[in-house]
Amino acid sequence: QFWELKVFDQMIRLLPAEKPDERLLIVEVTKKDIEQLQDSYPLSDGMMLQLLKKLGEHQPQIIGLDIYRDLPQGQGRDDLVQYLQQHPHVISPCAHSGGTYPGIHPPPGLSSQQVGFVDTVKDPDQIIRRHLLVVDPPSQSPCTAIYALSTQLALYYLEAKGYSLDFPTPESWQIGSLRFNILKAQPGFYQQSKLLRGHQILLNYRAYNSLEDIAQRVTLTQVLTNQVEPHLISDRIILIGVTDPTLAKDEFNTPYHQEIRGLLLHAQMVSQFVSAVEEQRRLWQFLTLWGDLLWVGSWSLLGGIIVWRFRSFLNQGIVAGVACICLCSSCWIILSTKGVVVPLVPSALTLVITGSIVAVKNFTMYHKQRSRG
Repeated sequence: QFWELKVFDQMIRLLPAEKPDERLLIVEVTKKDIEQLQDSYPLSDGMMLQLLKKLGEHQPQIIGLDIYRDLPQGQGRDDLVQYLQQHPHVISPCAHSGGTYPGIHPPPGLSSQQVGFVDTVKDPDQIIRRHLLVVDPPSQSPCTAIYALSTQLALYYLEAKGYSLDFPTPESWQIGSLRFNILKAQPGFYQQSKLLRGHQILLNYRAYNSLEDIAQRVTLTQVLTNQVEPHLISDRIILIGVTDPTLAKDEFNTPYHQEIRGLLLHAQMVSQFVSAVEEQRRLWQFLTLWGDLLWVGSWSLLGGIIVWRFRSFLNQGIVAGVACICLCSSCWIILSTKGVVVPLVPSALTLVITGSIVAVKNFTMYHKQRSRG
């Protein structure tokens, strides 16, 4: 599993760059904003309300907060809570409890459609490769949200565009013409089903010069001082959060050897969902078990044929090397064009092992024949 994940990382790093998603706008809170506006971290309730009202003037499609509001912050608590309750297009965050982590409440009085969890799922090497869409909350969790913040934002946006969500089977989703299966334990990547709680899919990052270039970014100060063009806000998905590492540590490891802030990670997840529906952008999928077996078995058979067909060790090595190059190229082409992750490491191993077994058998038979002669 470890090596298969690392090979997958390398392949996606070779994919061509993509342009930022113009359906999103990132409103980032920095230390400079706090100082200029003479506010306090993590943003007072009054300042948050002022920001939401300013954005609302330009009619965004949906707004997602990546700043917790479980407790009052400065002045303006009652007015902010009332605004959140009356505006269903603003989605607030919460966090499920787990282990020794107590979890975090959402703001009071919000419906389930106005709240999304911000939990993430990490692989054993602490890298984020998966997108958690839905999960049943722990029984004693202060956060009872079933849908992720990113899922709520994407679904709200898509439903406003006329798309509807359906579940054809317990293990598949359908939105418009897009249908995809959730991750299940399988021999290659994720062998332990405990890693795959809830509904998860692989995360196809949108990479430009950097993962942080997922969308247009503006600051809190720019919004409040009318320095942002209305068309950058109107009909868009707005995400609000802190991106200044001096204010809060919120970094996650990615397959690109880059860390990414939590706010921008959620933006990546929203973009993946919306792009898959509206642009048919690839969602990473696995072959079925039988497909994996057929793929690996074919390369195993090829390894045996190479040794059987070419008697010279030099020729065997050359052809086997070419076969390995073809294997790597095939895996990358299938991934980049079809979005299907096929097993590379098991295929390479079986190609070499089968070829070695046939070579040893041929060598043994050859010496037996010579000894008899």
